[in-house]
Amino acid sequence: MMGKAIGRYDKALAYTRYYREAIRRVGERVAHLPPEKRVRLYHSVNEARRTDAPGTIEADWTRAAGVVNVSVGEPLKGKGEKSFADIEQILVWNPEVIIVNEDGVDLEILADRKWASIKAVQNQKVFPIPVGISRWGHPGRP
Repeated sequence: MMGKAIGRYDKALAYTRYYREAIRRVGERVAHLPPEKRVRLYHSVNEARRTDAPGTIEADWTRAAGVVNVSVGEPLKGKGEKSFADIEQILVWNPEVIIVNEDGVDLEILADRKWASIKAVQNQKVFPIPVGISRWGHPGRP
């Protein structure tokens, strides 16, 4: 629809095909991984303890990437359409990797003593998500 709106329908269609093919390729590469071999990931959405709930686009793309998104399907506290995890729960999940989509939250997590015992923090595997046209992982419903 955006391609039609800006007069670039063919380019939009090509991009959509490329995107779907990339998702298919990734799916093939991770399909054989048993759950116990998948990376346990925590995704921070804007705020350190704000995270992904089931039915969100983030839950979908992390599943497609072949990781175990530790917050999806777990008890979260809600504020409107936002979902939050208690730090105690994040400690129990003990993710191997943390990705954040807000500038500086990675540094905040790495510096906060409350997060220090988490594997991802101990191993310096806390990463900001790249920003392009939009954040890769922008909150919303699929």
